[in-house]
Amino acid sequence: MALMATPQYLAKYGTPQTISELVKHKCLCVRMPTSEGIFVWEFRSPETKDVIKFTPSGRLVVNNNFLAKKACLSHLGLALMPKDRMAKELEGGEVVEVLNDYAMSYEGYHLYYPNRRQNSPLFKALAEVLKQ
Repeated sequence: MALMATPQYLAKYGTPQTISELVKHKCLCVRMPTSEGIFVWEFRSPETKDVIKFTPSGRLVVNNNFLAKKACLSHLGLALMPKDRMAKELEGGEVVEVLNDYAMSYEGYHLYYPNRRQNSPLFKALAEVLKQ
């Protein structure tokens, strides 16, 4: 996971140096479709390795990472999302990672499917592509 913002946003509002400073920033909130609650941001303390939970607040609430990415790229605030979703923009300098010492890491993606059924050739091909 990575907390990201555009250089333009950071030039205007400053770069947070700690988790507690996030309350002064425009956070791009993602509403969870299952619980309808706001996705809680998780960070890892660089000193203690404890998990720090932060409930973002902001005027913009979206229901998926695609919209959060668009809002972030439009200089509307800070977005927390999987780093691979913004890899091209990070590499190109369109966004920068913020508080990367606090970044949380999770295991990779998982694909769940029933293993007791015969899977179609199309599904088998999809699963092979996703493994890469």
